[in-house]
Amino acid sequence: MRGGLPPLDYQTVAARAIDGVWRGTPFRVASLRTLVGFKRLAGRPGDRVDLEKLERANGELPEDEIPGLDT
Repeated sequence: MRGGLPPLDYQTVAARAIDGVWRGTPFRVASLRTLVGFKRLAGRPGDRVDLEKLERANGELPEDEIPGLDT
């Protein structure tokens, strides 16, 4: 993964990741906050649709200030 600025840098993304186990196999997935950040940054039409669906499923989405997007 290429480097980035907080909150989408590797350390922040890894710290916010969610750990789970499925059929005895551990895994990590990006948090909702991280997913929203990457989708906002990408800004493609499909990402905007995904954000609408995520908001319908989860309520108000978490939103961090994204360098290069909000600043």
